[in-house]
Amino acid sequence: IGFAAYMLISGLNDYVDKDYLRRSDICPAIRWFQDWLAWTDTLLFYHFKDVLMTSCSNEDNFWKLLLDGWVRTVVTDSD
Repeated sequence: IGFAAYMLISGLNDYVDKDYLRRSDICPAIRWFQDWLAWTDTLLFYHFKDVLMTSCSNEDNFWKLLLDGWVRTVVTDSD
């Protein structure tokens, strides 16, 4: 469990930077899949683009809930 938590935190370190509070979306898993799908088959990528964007929005909501709890309460001490 400790190793998984370390990998998660170190992977999300790229997303918490000086522009974090103004950034629009955070969806690392869907972005990786989008890049892979676009590289593999462009036609499939455009066919599933709507589904991928909806999934990105859902993943963004999940990560923002966790990261906002950390950034806004612990790091910046502001609500």
